[in-house]
Order: sequence, then structure tokens, then C-alpha cells
Amino acid sequence: MEKITIKKINQTFIKRQRD
Repeated sequence: MEKITIKKINQTFIKRQRD
């Protein structure tokens, strides 16, 4: 469960950094 949350947050972080 924790891994999924980290993955979701990581994806959002990467998307925000790329924008």
C-alpha cells in the first residue's frame, strides 16, 4: 500500500516537474 502511494506521488511529482 505504501509503495502504491509513493508511486502515485512520484508520478505526480514528475508530471509537475516536466510541466
